[in-house]
Amino acid sequence: MEHWIPVIASLAIVSVALVTDSTRGIIPNRLTVPALVLGLAAGGVLGGPAGLKEAFLGALLGGALMAIPFLVGGMGAGDVKL
Repeated sequence: MEHWIPVIASLAIVSVALVTDSTRGIIPNRLTVPALVLGLAAGGVLGGPAGLKEAFLGALLGGALMAIPFLVGGMGAGDVKL
């Protein structure tokens, strides 16, 4: 059951991001920063040091890949951070 908690939290965060981005055209930092912290914490708690490392590298890789469309004007910074 404990492995479902990050999945449910991720769905909740993405749902809020979808609504705010659709209605206001922005994904606020007050949503993305705690989401990043929660993701890193979940990686560390559920996977130990190796899980924390994987979560950190995943965040870096995901951010780097999403930066490409951002740089060409295809999405906003909130999308990249999320």
